[in-house]
Amino acid sequence: RSNEYRYTTSYSINTYQLFLERALRLARKGGLVGCIVPSNILGDVSAQRLRGHLLRQNGLITIDDFPESSRMFPGVTQSVSIITIEKGGHTDSIEVGFNRQGLEDALERKRMKIEYDSILRIMGPTLTIPRIDVSGFKLLELLHSHPSFGSISDVLIRRGELDLTTNKNAITLSKTDTRLVRGSHISRFALIESRHKSEFVRKSILKKALETSTRVEHINMDRIACQQVSNMGQRWRLKFAQIPSGSVLANSCNYVVLKKNETDYSIDYLLGILNSELMNWRFQISNFNNHVSIRELQNLPIVSPKNNSKIARDMQKAVRKLDYNSIEANVFILYGFGLREAKSIL
Repeated sequence: RSNEYRYTTSYSINTYQLFLERALRLARKGGLVGCIVPSNILGDVSAQRLRGHLLRQNGLITIDDFPESSRMFPGVTQSVSIITIEKGGHTDSIEVGFNRQGLEDALERKRMKIEYDSILRIMGPTLTIPRIDVSGFKLLELLHSHPSFGSISDVLIRRGELDLTTNKNAITLSKTDTRLVRGSHISRFALIESRHKSEFVRKSILKKALETSTRVEHINMDRIACQQVSNMGQRWRLKFAQIPSGSVLANSCNYVVLKKNETDYSIDYLLGILNSELMNWRFQISNFNNHVSIRELQNLPIVSPKNNSKIARDMQKAVRKLDYNSIEANVFILYGFGLREAKSIL
């Protein structure tokens, strides 16, 4: 591997990223580069280093984003972004226009300005550029006045412990004491049947494969899990369910486990927050592929139940009763959203 491409070879190779990095290298300082690229450059983890390079060592001037429905090019169903960059310097602000339905629409509708410092403060080091309008950005700032999920010391977020490829010898159709839970088993608040036959795990084989991994201990702890693959076209991108103690999770799941029994964050509380309309909206605006990464989960803002202990208790009761309307109402109140803000999300 040559050292010619510094920002685009950390993950699987994407030709458009190589092209963009090469174009910037060929341009003179102060020169302008214009590109039509897949929209996942705005938020995909594989483009994080390149995105950082565009924002920190160059001036990202404009972004016009066209969703899949715009059908910008014949035979192309992917969403695309038209971006302009000035080589060198630093990005102070970006003029952005989202949900463009064609070139005429892009020319007629004004762009809004997003400050680089706001992106860094709200989205963190991923520098994801969320697809929202001015009012949505204000809601996002309100959301992120609360701590990120990954900063909560009582919580761990991990990938499922059984690799469906390398640990397939641990999977059996013969019933054992250990059930295998795949991502396809997970729905909002509950586990469901999937197209796979009921599968079980030979725990001794799995433990030998995992050796000293702390994830072995998590199998017998209270935890919740979500699908690791969640299609962008789905109504609910985030779907969490409680996992029965003793069950093994496939690596098609991500899970959350509480590190200690004495904590402010109960399983029911987290289920209500993570399955809410508000958190689903927050995830959708910054996700650009069909996966739910641990890094994205860690960046979600989680309000402390101490902020309003009565509402937090009411929400947990609603989760146990599966009173969906009460869950949603209590989540909005916990985050300080009024009726107008809630309606803009719904």
